[in-house]
Amino acid sequence: MTIGERINKERKRLGYTQAAFAALAGASKGSQIAWEKGTAFPNAAVLAAWASVELDVSYVLTGEPTKEQALWSVLNSIQVFLQLTAYDEELGAACRLAYDEIKAFQHGESAKDGADAAVLTLLKKSPVLLLDQRLFEDILEKLEFVLDTKKLTLSTSSKARVILHLYKAAQASGQRIELSMIEAAIKAA
Repeated sequence: MTIGERINKERKRLGYTQAAFAALAGASKGSQIAWEKGTAFPNAAVLAAWASVELDVSYVLTGEPTKEQALWSVLNSIQVFLQLTAYDEELGAACRLAYDEIKAFQHGESAKDGADAAVLTLLKKSPVLLLDQRLFEDILEKLEFVLDTKKLTLSTSSKARVILHLYKAAQASGQRIELSMIEAAIKAA
């Protein structure tokens, strides 16, 4: 990956348009385009301006993220896997607590030990990790009942998609899954 490609990736990670990112450095959109294409390179003042909004300068220049950026990247990947809302305030707070505790540990300082509780609270929001066994069994039994009654068959992967869709819907709404909902989900599959 080139420097220009890494500038582009960092700009997008930070959520800026080309014009807005260039403006941070007092430059034009044309300059930003040239930097991202690799036909020109930003100077130290431009990199410093971007660093003030959390651009990982080390990554842009060397292709290797700083330890802090690597940690945030891992935490972001976890957030995506857990299907938690992007930029969730609790996620940010839990990540900051975990990061502060890691930094304290690295410097031989005692940590406040608040990250564990914050992370557990966060995990309770994830539809991926915390499976309600009764709800899952209820959906599976109703799905099998509808399939048997209607003399229908679904592939294993289609059944899994139907169950996951209905499970998420039930968790989000807090309502019971009715047979009509299962029939609609089967038709959609």
